[in-house]
Amino acid sequence: MTRNSSTKGKSKHREQSQIRGIRDLSRATICSSLLSSSLVSAAPSLMEVYVVKVSLLGIRPPVWRRILVPRETTLRNFHRTLQTVMGWTNAHLHQFVLPGPGNFGFGGPGAKVGNENKTTLGALLEFPGAKLLYEYDFGDCWQHELVLERVLVGDESFREMCVAGERRCPPEDSGGPQGYAELLKAFAQETHPEHSSVREWLGDDFAPGSFELDDINRSLRRRRGRRSAGSTGAHPRQARIRSKHS
Repeated sequence: MTRNSSTKGKSKHREQSQIRGIRDLSRATICSSLLSSSLVSAAPSLMEVYVVKVSLLGIRPPVWRRILVPRETTLRNFHRTLQTVMGWTNAHLHQFVLPGPGNFGFGGPGAKVGNENKTTLGALLEFPGAKLLYEYDFGDCWQHELVLERVLVGDESFREMCVAGERRCPPEDSGGPQGYAELLKAFAQETHPEHSSVREWLGDDFAPGSFELDDINRSLRRRRGRRSAGSTGAHPRQARIRSKHS
């Protein structure tokens, strides 16, 4: 085994070991999704949990997150979760775009406004491999590809969480993928004519390669706490989740 493959193997192990009971469901099929529906129906305390990979398009090296959310979460709540895990500040309009016709959002050229409060994520992503596009800030045009990777079963203690990712989100109003690339160049090159102004804006400690998983999950817990003041819940990593096939 090469050193790179060994490193990747250890990284995958660390990621999956954060959640007890998860196993690789990359071979999941539509039939397995139907089986899990019967399981959840038979046990009302259980819920289907989606493993969704979020990739910011047009950025190299890649910026991505892997998150766990309930299948029945509304698009409105999912939008807020995406804002939190990516590091955006919800300062601009957004929309969800299907591969075919029909958009759910609050504006944008040609968008067909839908009701995000009533549309669930499960209504749009029905089986592993299904995709959805999340667009944020129609000026900078940040596009996020959302891929349903696996469907798990969680109990009543489950809380949405981020389990993996790489690199920090670009700053707001940085000009989209091309503008952000120029921004990074100006930040890194002392001879760049805008080096000083960019350093002043971003701060000398700006680290585009940083990714703080614990900070993201703390932010998710704070947001959940604000939604349900006074209620208590299990720590995300203590939630019991198991494979649909277990």
